Amino acid sequence: YKDLEKNLNTGKYDLIIVDGKSSKSNSRAYALTLIPEYLSDTYVIIIDDAQRVGEQQTSQAVRKKLADCGIPFSYGRYLGSKQQDVICSKNLSFLLTL
Repeated sequence: YKDLEKNLNTGKYDLIIVDGKSSKSNSRAYALTLIPEYLSDTYVIIIDDAQRVGEQQTSQAVRKKLADCGIPFSYGRYLGSKQQDVICSKNLSFLLTL
């Protein structure tokens, strides 16, 4: 994820998927660099493997950054053999009911 911001275009993103190899602590912190500059007004952030401690820390950090930036969001977790956290703009809250 080195130089992530340098490799992004100047647009806003409405879908961000956070995934990668297992790691111990705040494993996907690079996702925080996308907020708020690259986040569209209507957005979905999916954090895969949310059962892992590092991904849980990242999910909490993303939600905190959204709140600190005054960006409204809804949050839910899909449970299965693996778990995914879904963080989305309020107008997409229906995604948490699927």
